[in-house]
Amino acid sequence: MQNEELRQWCFAEQENFLKDLCTLVEVESPTGDSEGSEKMTERVGSWLRELGAEVRILQTPAGCYNLVAVFKGEGTRKILLNAHADTVFKKGTLKKNPFRVEDGKVYGPGCIDCKGGLVLGVYALRLLQQLNFKDYKQITFIMNADEETGSENSKELIMEQAKTHDLAIVLEAAKPEHGACIGRKGLGNATIEVRGKSVHAARASQGANALEELAHQVMEFRKLGNENKGTFVNVTVFSAGEVANTIPDYAMAKVDIRVDDTTEFNRIEREAAVLVANTIVPGTQVTFSLKAHPAFPQNAASVALAKQLEQIYAAIGVKMVTVTSPGVSDANYIASVGTPVIDGMSFVGMNAHTKDEVGYLDSLPDALFALTKFLMCVQKP
Repeated sequence: MQNEELRQWCFAEQENFLKDLCTLVEVESPTGDSEGSEKMTERVGSWLRELGAEVRILQTPAGCYNLVAVFKGEGTRKILLNAHADTVFKKGTLKKNPFRVEDGKVYGPGCIDCKGGLVLGVYALRLLQQLNFKDYKQITFIMNADEETGSENSKELIMEQAKTHDLAIVLEAAKPEHGACIGRKGLGNATIEVRGKSVHAARASQGANALEELAHQVMEFRKLGNENKGTFVNVTVFSAGEVANTIPDYAMAKVDIRVDDTTEFNRIEREAAVLVANTIVPGTQVTFSLKAHPAFPQNAASVALAKQLEQIYAAIGVKMVTVTSPGVSDANYIASVGTPVIDGMSFVGMNAHTKDEVGYLDSLPDALFALTKFLMCVQKP
């Protein structure tokens, strides 16, 4: 099948694509929701089984489900596909923000983060089947249940699978101009907790004000950022006290840490240990905890994959750009084990995690064409 014929097939499938995307968006699947996770694995699993995949459903300790589908071919390349089933939206969101198509755009919770990518991956695999294309040793499709909260119960699965594959494709939404992502910051989710002593506010000197100590700690923690190294530290949640006339005995802050270099987390933990040991409010105790999501630094392998993708788009006269992102995805975990990875290979989308989440349908056929051709011809960098 020539490029133009293949591309026309991609255009012709748009209506069916949207029906299947609607099916997934109308399954509300917030992270941690067992019912939604089960429905997602049932639906996507059935599609992949119809295409001949060996499908495994793995229950997580949180009661949700990861899916691993394996396609066996006759070639030498081993390719990993990844997209997640969970969204950030609470159940009931669909009533206020239903799936809909308007003016060449698709809307709805999770439509591009990441259910559009899930459907795109299935359609590319379906097209390979219709072409009887088997010039690969194995294509593995992982759909995980908890990407939006750091993939705590799927990251080990993703990393172990990545180690056994030549390269990986993550199906998050593309940026404008089919922007493929070749690097992402690392993310640290940190918590500062202060414990003190509660007393009536009229006798404040007899207590230990956890809020005041936390205020001090927060201002010191902000200094741990280093813009020259691409390290940013931002306090995003601050909580203390219940009533106005009582000295609070507990206070808590959440801190968002973004890094270009994963080793920066080690520095921050060392310096944080010094900060929490040096309190200014007598009688308070401070603890600091950090969950780190490794950085996906731009590297020669991701650039080389993007060059191959750029050539595919150029062959049909479509411009493609590359981007790096301050946000994280499962590409970070894949890159951390040394597997070449390219992200943002779904169709173009914007405003993820908001009521205005939107996918641009004029980019859909070309994205499907490019993903299919990429699976057919990509070589390990």
